[in-house]
Amino acid sequence: MIERLAAFSFGQPFWLVLLLLVPLAMWLRGGVGRVEAVPYSAVSIIRRIGFPVRRGPGAWLRHLGLVALGLSAIAMARPRIDAGESPDAKNGVDIVFCVDVSGSMDTKDFPYKGGKVSKRDAYIMAIGELVDRRPNDRFGMIGFAGDTYMLSPLTIDGEWIKDVLKEIRLVAWTAIGEGILSSVDLLKDSKARSKIIIVTSDGGNNFGISPLESADVAAKEKIRVYTVQFMSPK
Repeated sequence: MIERLAAFSFGQPFWLVLLLLVPLAMWLRGGVGRVEAVPYSAVSIIRRIGFPVRRGPGAWLRHLGLVALGLSAIAMARPRIDAGESPDAKNGVDIVFCVDVSGSMDTKDFPYKGGKVSKRDAYIMAIGELVDRRPNDRFGMIGFAGDTYMLSPLTIDGEWIKDVLKEIRLVAWTAIGEGILSSVDLLKDSKARSKIIIVTSDGGNNFGISPLESADVAAKEKIRVYTVQFMSPK
């Protein structure tokens, strides 16, 4: 949140000069003028014709013009948060991570810096490095176990993609072929110059359609499929 606020700016800040008119108008309204007076012979006469000063909810209406002026000045200054440039889909690459979310991915048997981490954590780190190196590409994510799950549509929000897999509850079975088919569905309407599926698993297909049949479907859609297998070293 703090990082996003740091990127806050105005597209046309010169319009903020109009905000100076707000205190000026308030000062003019409250300026000291001539005291009006009517000669009278007795105070009792004034008491009979006088009315109490009106106070209540309607009093704030006289300030609406100043509020409208201030808000208009801010709107014309175009407040914005810089989110970077959105790449043209026709010039970039669309990549879908087809991720094994079976329970075995949480087994801590992957060597890392002298210790062991889970295969899920290792893959999260690998995804982070790839996303950081390709800021102009779009990424999506499909999870597969006994069923397939849309974890993320295609997006340029790299930070979102890096965090998605951390929140997933892992389940049983490994339907690699079904995961590839779901990834094809996510990519088939893409207008990117290149479409890629990266399949990652720590086991073999044991549920659903054959991965080779799914790969043929991807080939017909001109989608390239790459595979990565996590294996525990012996």
